[in-house]
Order: sequence, then C-alpha cells, then structure tokens
Amino acid sequence: MLKIIQKSRLSKLPLIKFVPPNYSTKPAVQEKKHFDDQIREFEKISKISQKVKTKKPQKPPFVKNLLLGIFDTDILTYPELQNEELKNLKQNLEEAKNVLEQPEIKECNQLSQQLKKLANARILGLQASQLFGGRELNATETCRLLEAISEISSKHVIVNNESLGIQTLVKFGNDRLKQKYLQRLINGESLTAFCLLEPLSSNIDVLKRTATLSSDGKTWVLNGEKRMVINGSNADLFVVIAHTNSVMKDEVGGQKFTAFLVERDFGGVTSTRHGTVDPNLEVSDIIFENTQIPIENVIGKEEMGESVLSGIYPEYRLSTGPVCIALVKNLINKMTAHFIKISREPYLLHETDAIRSKMGELTTSLYAIESMVYLTTGLLDNYENQDCELESSIVKIFASEQALLSTSSCIDLIGAEAALENHWCSQFHKEALCHVAVNDANDHLKTTIALFGLSHAGRKMNELIKKLRNPLYYGTFVFKRMWTNRKQADDNPKLNLYLHHYLHPSLINVSQQLEYCVLRLQYATEIFLSRYGQDIIKQHMELRRLGECLMDIYAMTACIGRASRAYCIGLQHAEYEMVLATSFTLSAVERVRSRLLKIIDGPYQTNDENYRKISERLFRLKKYYPVHPLTRNF
Repeated sequence: MLKIIQKSRLSKLPLIKFVPPNYSTKPAVQEKKHFDDQIREFEKISKISQKVKTKKPQKPPFVKNLLLGIFDTDILTYPELQNEELKNLKQNLEEAKNVLEQPEIKECNQLSQQLKKLANARILGLQASQLFGGRELNATETCRLLEAISEISSKHVIVNNESLGIQTLVKFGNDRLKQKYLQRLINGESLTAFCLLEPLSSNIDVLKRTATLSSDGKTWVLNGEKRMVINGSNADLFVVIAHTNSVMKDEVGGQKFTAFLVERDFGGVTSTRHGTVDPNLEVSDIIFENTQIPIENVIGKEEMGESVLSGIYPEYRLSTGPVCIALVKNLINKMTAHFIKISREPYLLHETDAIRSKMGELTTSLYAIESMVYLTTGLLDNYENQDCELESSIVKIFASEQALLSTSSCIDLIGAEAALENHWCSQFHKEALCHVAVNDANDHLKTTIALFGLSHAGRKMNELIKKLRNPLYYGTFVFKRMWTNRKQADDNPKLNLYLHHYLHPSLINVSQQLEYCVLRLQYATEIFLSRYGQDIIKQHMELRRLGECLMDIYAMTACIGRASRAYCIGLQHAEYEMVLATSFTLSAVERVRSRLLKIIDGPYQTNDENYRKISERLFRLKKYYPVHPLTRNF
C-alpha cells in the first residue's frame, strides 16, 4: 500500500528537463597575480650587505681635555679607512657622481622630480637602515658623499633634509614612525623641515608656543611660530621642538621640550617664505594654529626634546664642513683658471707674490677644513659614543668663517667684475654668508664652546680653583703654585708633552709650537677660572677668545696629524702637505699666543673695558653719539 502511495506522488511531480552545461572549448585564462611589491621587497633584501665594524671603547673628550693641559696623543694618528671600506666608498661615490653630474639633477628646478631621481640612485637616507632603502654609511662616508651632493643647486634642501629630518627618525624614531615616514623620505616622496627657532618674547608668549595634551590623551595641540625654517615652504613633514610644560617656571631650568613629527596635512600649518642672499636657500616662518598631532608622533619620549637636539645637532653642524669644502675647492679652482687666463707674457700675473700669497692662504684654509672634518668623523666612527660635541661645533664655525673670508679675499682680488650679481665669485660669497648666519650664529657658538669646555675643566679643577681663590686660607699652596708656574708667567712653558714622538721627525718644530699652545691654554684656563669663578658666564669677550684658541689648536692638531700620515705612507704631494701643515701652524700659533696673553693679563690690559664704556653710552643715547668732526662750539 505504501509503495502505491509513493508511486502516485511521484507521478504528480513536474518533469525537469536536463540541459547539459555549455562548456567553452577555449583554454581558461588564469588570473594574473600581482607580485610587484614582493619582488621589489626581495630585490631590496637581496642587496643588503652586512656592515659590522667593532668600535673601540669611548675616549675622554679631546677638545675639552685641552683646557686641562691633557693631550691624547692617539689623535695624532690620523684616522683612515681600511682597504675594503675605501673600495666601497669609491664605488658609492662614483655611482653618486654619475647621477649628480646629470644636467637635469645639477640644475633641476622641479624639486619633487629631483628627489625621486636621487632616491632611485639611493642618495637619500645615507645613514638609514638598508631595510628601508638606505646605505648605512658611517660619518666619514656620509661626509664624503655630502661633498658630492654639495655640487648641485639644491644642496641646502638635500643636506638639511638628510641631517635634520631623516637622521632624527633614524636615531630617535620608533618602529612605527620609521615604517610610516622614513620609507617615504628615502623614496623621495616627502621632504622635512626642522623647526626650532622662535621669536624673542616674554614668558607669557612662551606659554602660547606650546603643545598641550588633549583631554582624551590621544592628541597634542600645537600652537606657536617657528622662525628661519629651512625647507619650510617646500616640506610636507616638520620636526618640531615645542614646550610641553604648562606651568610657568624659571626660563632656564623649568622649560621642558618635546620633539614632534608634524604633517602639513594635519591642518593649521601656514608658511611665509623669506628672500635670502642665496637664491638656492629657501627659508620660511611657520605658524602652527591648533594643529592636532597624534600622540604616536612624539619623537623619542615626552619632554626628551633636549636629548633629540643634543643627538642631532652635532652631526648637523659637522655637515657644514663638507659643504664648505666643496665651496672653497670650487672657488680655488675658478680663481686658478681665472688668473691663468688673464696672465700675459712676459709678466705672468699668477707668478706675482700678490697673487701667490692669497692663493696660498686659500689652499691652506681648505687643507685645514678638510683635516678637521675627517679627523672628527674618524673619532665618531672609531670610538663608541664618542663625545665630539665641541669638535663638531668647531668644524662648523671654522669652515663657514674660512669660506666667507676666502670669498671676500677673492672678490678683492678680482675687482669690480666680482660685484656683478651673476658673477660666480659673488654667488660663492652669498652662499658662504648663509653658512655663517643661518641656524647657529658663529659668535654665539664660540662662547658656547668655551663655556662647555670650562664646565668640564671646572669639575676637574674644582679643588685647585677653590684654593687659588682663597689665598689667605691656602697661602702655602698658592706660593708653591706660583713657583711651579714661574716659567708660564714668563711665557716660556716647559714642553713636557713630547708630541714629536708621535709624528714624523721633520715635524718636530711645528709639534713644539702645538705643545706650547696646549700648555699655555691650560695656564690661561687656570687663571681665568680663579679670577672670575662662576662669573665667567658674563665675560663674553674673554670667552670668545678662549673659544677661538680651542678652534686653532684643534685645527693645528688635525693638519699636523694628516700631514705626518701622508708623508709616512708616501701619498702624492705629501711634501707639500708638510708645507701646508707648517704654514697653518705658524699663523695659528701667533693668533693663539696673542689671545691667551690677553686672557692671562686681564681685562685692563686689553680694550675690553674701553669697549664696555663706549657701548654703554651708545645704548643709553640710542644712537651714534660723537658729534661731526666739522662741528665747532665757539
């Protein structure tokens, strides 16, 4: 019965016609998978070469110890690259020059296109990790490539982006910031500007130029103005150093700073471009108005902005060296060609003493700049966490000042023609002027060098200075000290450092001149600290002299060590390097002797007190006050 019912139900179901599927006779086209990103990543990784260099333990700071009369003789062994390192550097330099010498790169007006081409040649991110497309170069290799980069018109853009922007992320950026921004910078997709300087103002205004944390703790709100920002109008990323404490405290000790990475697209960012004497240098004022910054964009840690500055600025100052090397080298080559061209037989202009003396001074200055730059980079590369704060600052001051003096001297030699706006010497002069003034004013930096050095020396000489400043309590000690320093008082210190033992024998005379300067510097430091104590911070004229002495002594050390190495290993023109080192030392010793004698003799044996009186009346009357020389009162 059940079978009958099932059969009747099946008979009532509609019949479904089976239609065979319409299969294509063409071969199936497989979807093409995109592996471009993976291929690029694989190529990047395959190009990575392991760079391992063991550094020696940290040394005491060289320049700071000079004030104590301590001379590290290891510094006289001028640093050099190993054969494999030198081979790789030459290869990298050759590749970079091939790109930089292309007309579309050297005089390119389209910055975005130029950045892309430089990125393709791996000229951006010189010290960044190879995983991000950088080269992982050391300080010496970086400065050598910066020399080549300084040949193109946009050198200011590239050097500042490299030294202040990319390097800030390399050293202090966390993994997230590096992944998000560092790759863009190395690929030439973004450009950075470093925002530090602010308008002079009262405490109330300082509080307005702060970054404050929002109520939800997720963003910082930035307000304020930053002045003289290089790349300010072209940049889309800003490294900003801002106050992050909201309570008014002492101007020196209470301020806390934090470093931020700010995108222009965050909003509230406006820039005003200024004209400069060098058309290739773009400087702007940046205003931030309620700019919202994600908390993840803090560089380093909150209120650690000073650590960021102290970690970045020394190497940035050092980068002025290779830029000025390229400038002065081009100037010398142009001047040489100029005088050969205008000379006529039988009286050749370039054989006169007037020209030879000036060109000899230019060559000696350039030799000193080169020697100082690569001595400093050698210290940074060879020793772990080496303190080169003063050495880098000295390079910045010396290189920029010598570049400016060299261009001024050449303008004087060339004459009226050099005053034309487009004349090559006039352009060199404008560029050199910017190196002196922009960011770090040299005069202020000289005083800073002296103060930092004296701070180091003061800690070491604290007990000695205490006794010298209290002769009534330590009379016996003071008389013994006077007897010990009797030869110093006669400007004839006993040369007991024996620096000539570490140099080629033919450099014994210049090594003794260097030794004289170091010993006199130690004596002047002792007198300076015992005379003024903590009031030395107000003695700006004396501090400036002391800073200039440190500069010349460091330059002498670099020149002598370099010439000794060149002569010992038989480099080409080594005998002339000996002449260059001797020439610089003889001129520098005279400057050091004169300045130290003024410090030792005191302010009343110099013009310092006269200048104070003259300027005091000037500011009181608010104008130049002497009456005209033709004035009569009867």
